[in-house]
Amino acid sequence: MKNRRFIFAFTIIVFCGFACDAKAKEFCVATAVEIENALSDAETNGESDIVKIQQGLYNSNFSFSSNEDTSITVLGGYGSACSSRVVDPSNTVIDAGGTGTPLSFTKNSDGDVAVEGLTLQNGGYRGFYVRLYNDAGGNVGSVTLTRNIIAQNKPRGGIYISSSDNPTHIPGAIRLTGNIIAGNRSDYGAGGLAMQANWYDSANDLILTNNQIVG
Repeated sequence: MKNRRFIFAFTIIVFCGFACDAKAKEFCVATAVEIENALSDAETNGESDIVKIQQGLYNSNFSFSSNEDTSITVLGGYGSACSSRVVDPSNTVIDAGGTGTPLSFTKNSDGDVAVEGLTLQNGGYRGFYVRLYNDAGGNVGSVTLTRNIIAQNKPRGGIYISSSDNPTHIPGAIRLTGNIIAGNRSDYGAGGLAMQANWYDSANDLILTNNQIVG
């Protein structure tokens, strides 16, 4: 019995040594100012951040730029105080009103970008923009888009993702699942979806599953 207790205690200590020190910060936001402040904090706080957006219409555009090796996740569909969630992109809308890009990410480092359950519309440049690179010469993270609507963005199309534009880097996977990309227009390049990456490892994939790209 003593040996079993020792093994159990040792297992907890080892687990905490690997997992308990991991930093993660969550934000629950309900206004455009709160979204902006959360993304600004997440750029430099040294943590992998989750921004939970309550249901509503947000007439603005938002950007995130970071040099940290941490991940950023933005999730829509939350109820009051983020106590519940309905993943339906129509209930959490970022409308750029014809200016800029509703939501954009730039990372000069490793670390993933994930977005789920948002409508990104009426961008005056693009609907959704991600650029991942690494001046230090290391790898870059993955990009995951799940169950979003990207609509009515112009003049540079709905989605643009650049996962490392340097041939010495190994990019992570790009995964798009269950998104609707509709009614976007580009005067140059792809109107719906454009992606650029350098693939030097077979484990890094481009995966498109059950998306609609129309109009």
